[in-house]
This record gives sequence, structure tokens and C-alpha cells, in this order.
Amino acid sequence: MIEWLDRIPDSMAGVLVASALWLGFNYVVLAPRAMERQQVATTIPSCADALERRQQRLQIPGIGLGDTLGLPELRALEQRLRDLAMPRPLSSAERTGRCTCAAKRAEAAMRFDYTIHTASFRLVEPQAIAGVVDSVIDVAVSNVCGIPALSGVR
Repeated sequence: MIEWLDRIPDSMAGVLVASALWLGFNYVVLAPRAMERQQVATTIPSCADALERRQQRLQIPGIGLGDTLGLPELRALEQRLRDLAMPRPLSSAERTGRCTCAAKRAEAAMRFDYTIHTASFRLVEPQAIAGVVDSVIDVAVSNVCGIPALSGVR
């Protein structure tokens, strides 16, 4: 390997060393900062909103069987059956916690992509960074970050 370094012109060696230092600095310092800023500003709130919308879509509408048959006692039974069929709703803190966990999991896989993004002065945006919100939502809905709250399990 030393022989290979001897063949490189001195001006090119300086460029290679400077490039390696710039990428290392971006990997160690700038990429984690950029990931954290994006998580706080867009990723976590978007994920929490998506979980809330998903939770709202899972609502089971009442059919009004008690009113149709003229038996008001069936209203309470129908409500109880709907409550049993619905998964436990997540609180705002639980949604935020789940999204934070999902963002941390996605962050580990995208650190090099963020390094390229910050080292190029944000001119190059890898596809993984563009789809970070979708990947975080996928992780938040799965079992990775806790009990699946939106799967119908109580």
C-alpha cells in the first residue's frame, strides 16, 4: 500500500487527505446534527400525525341496531362490542415515544447517506433521506418499537 501512495502526485495526495478529513468530520459531527434537526422538525411530528390518522381510520361506526329494533339496551351492548374490537388508543406521549424510537432505528441505517448529504453541502440528497418519514412510519407501526397498538390487540 505504501508503494501505491508513492505513485500518487503530491497535489493529489493533499486532495485525498482533505477529502477524507471532510468526510470524517461530516460523519462524526455534521450528519448526526442534521439527522437530529430533521427528526425534531419534521420526522417525529409527521409520524405522530400519521399514527393519529391511522388510529382515527380504525374507528368502527355504530350501526344503530338498538334504535332500529326499538331496544335501547342494545346500544350499550353495541358500544361495548365496538370498544372490545378497537385497539387501545395511543396517547400523545406514546405516539411521540414510538416515533422517536422509530426515528432512532432509521437513523442508524441512514448515517452514511446523511454524511454524503452534508459533505456535498446538501446538493446531493440520497433517496433514503427523501423517504425518511415513510420509513419511520413503517417502523413505528411495526412491532420494533413496542407493542403494536394499532393491530387490534388489547
